[in-house]
Amino acid sequence: MKSYESSLVLPDGTIRFGIYDKPISRINYLDYDFRTPMGRKISLAEKWAGFNQFQYFGIISDDLLFGCAISNIRFIGVAFMYLYQPSTQRLIEYSYKQLLALGTSFSQSATHGTSRFSGKNVKVEMTSVLSPAEKHLKVQLGEELQADVFFSEADPPFHPMSICTRAGYNGWVYAQKVAGVAVQGKLSCALGEYDFAETEAYAHHDFSAGFMRRETFWNWACFSGALSDGTRLGLNVSCGVNETSYTENCLWVNGELIKVDLVRFDFDRNDIHSLWNIHSNDGQVDLIFYPEGFHAEKVNAVLAASNFKQFFGRFSGELNLRNQTFEITDMPGFVEDHYAKW
Repeated sequence: MKSYESSLVLPDGTIRFGIYDKPISRINYLDYDFRTPMGRKISLAEKWAGFNQFQYFGIISDDLLFGCAISNIRFIGVAFMYLYQPSTQRLIEYSYKQLLALGTSFSQSATHGTSRFSGKNVKVEMTSVLSPAEKHLKVQLGEELQADVFFSEADPPFHPMSICTRAGYNGWVYAQKVAGVAVQGKLSCALGEYDFAETEAYAHHDFSAGFMRRETFWNWACFSGALSDGTRLGLNVSCGVNETSYTENCLWVNGELIKVDLVRFDFDRNDIHSLWNIHSNDGQVDLIFYPEGFHAEKVNAVLAASNFKQFFGRFSGELNLRNQTFEITDMPGFVEDHYAKW
């Protein structure tokens, strides 16, 4: 792992790519020596226009699955939320888009600061606190949905995945991932009132930013939860992004980060009800995902496009670590199939 740096871009305009032992506190992307493939230096205005960010906060429990994302692709601001109640199979979805990303602002740090999406009858805030290390989410959709939740990376200790990889010839992506942490706080919606400390819910979080490939795709799988003996588990694996020399694929066992090799996703893109087979080359991950529902977002604008499908359901299979095998049975979680043109 790379040693800790307070800023991602170094004084000479370069980046030390790889996996970091601690999160990066400042994504100073305007200091990057960004050039075209033919070597021309890119202006500050072009850097600003080419930089994209998004954050995702998910909550998983037997009673409720909740997802909330905000993104800024410069010319479009997007926010979505959905809630799924497994016992009734009820799904509630909300989606918002704003041209020119009006009402959208992002912190240039994954360790501190607040990112916001606001519009008519909607306000979303995702805040990172440096000390103690916490992530907070506040959502207010009038009387329809209110949420004020958070999780800690300090108590008990948790080691996030922090990685920066090349993207295409001249770009890069910084990602910071968390899964398998207990979440606290409350949420109120048409499905009921939820106190996540009482329901023993778990959270995951994704902070991603960078000069991403003009066209890209990814598949992704994640779960957060605990086994019957109290062991806290988290999974974050993907294919199609953050795979240049390094990968973001990992597991967490009681907050300890365990690296995972390349991962293969096998599923039928034309059948939204099909099973997903998810296997890692090193054999640590051997899972089947059973979808129960999905949330979809489509944007087809002149300069940007996105075909996003996130499925929620349950995982079964095995996590085969060096000295221990964990049997996974009906662990709630998420997978994604996403095409993007930034």
